[in-house]
Amino acid sequence: IDVLLRDAVVMDLTYRLTAMLRLASGRGLRTVDGLPMLIHQGGRAFELWTGQNAPIEAMTQAVREAYAARA
Repeated sequence: IDVLLRDAVVMDLTYRLTAMLRLASGRGLRTVDGLPMLIHQGGRAFELWTGQNAPIEAMTQAVREAYAARA
């Protein structure tokens, strides 16, 4: 983490906050967890199966609420 440029983005594809993401965030780096990837993969599958646009905003809200309830 200490060797990364100040504008680096640190991504961990797990669905929860990890030690690496906490460390990067503490160093002022932007971080991303794996939930956006999960949501967009699910959205694409929804579109392939149904032929309809995926409700990404609703899916994002539902996933974030579900994970917040588990915390």
